[in-house]
Amino acid sequence: EITLPAPPTKQAVAPQAHPDSMGAAPAPDAPMPDILQQEDISSGSDAVQEAAGPEVSVRLLGEAFATYILLEAGEEVFHTYIICESGETLWLIDKHAAHERILFDRLMAHRTNPQPQMLLEPVAVTLAKGEYSALLENLDTVRQAGFDVSDFGSGTLLVRAVPMEIQGNDIPLLMQEIAGKFAESRHEVSLDHLEWIYHSVACRAAVKAGDWSGPEEMVALARRICADQSVMYCPHGRPVAIRLTRREIE
Repeated sequence: EITLPAPPTKQAVAPQAHPDSMGAAPAPDAPMPDILQQEDISSGSDAVQEAAGPEVSVRLLGEAFATYILLEAGEEVFHTYIICESGETLWLIDKHAAHERILFDRLMAHRTNPQPQMLLEPVAVTLAKGEYSALLENLDTVRQAGFDVSDFGSGTLLVRAVPMEIQGNDIPLLMQEIAGKFAESRHEVSLDHLEWIYHSVACRAAVKAGDWSGPEEMVALARRICADQSVMYCPHGRPVAIRLTRREIE
């Protein structure tokens, strides 16, 4: 991290004239603040700390992506959109759509060798009659997607294993969603059922819009999206990121 020095508060500083204005331009030999030098803005009086406001810093996304910068004071807006800049381009990254696409690609890459996680205790899921029978008809596909599901009778299923990406509290709603899709598509034989199971898994497992995200998580998402231009849409077709040039903003 690079911490910018706090603005001076002890004394008034006369504004410098812009080079294009009628006033004189700043002297070329005038010393410039070294923003690469770490400064402790927490020292000093309470008045100075209050005037300095929140610490302003930037975070580089690693040596290979040094041109991409996350602005810490505004790195995420609405706990949903990550802000990056690169040269003359501003990126707005939808963190849910981006994470969903990354998870979906990972699941599809392992579709022939799923990596399930065993649950400490089986999760019982009760379904409506039509959804229950539809899911039982497609148990092989569900198991191929990385689920260990068995019939418990009376409209209830027992889930003993799920894909690594899924959290325990997501299991009942996820199984209801998958079963509902099977019930709706009973007569649509052309669908790739395994693919849209992964759609549901990725959507449920992805970080949600509005959730708090740590700096490391945002850096990882931004690095992946900025580095891989092929990841442009989530599995449902929503844009993962929008790029605005400086000229467009102006």
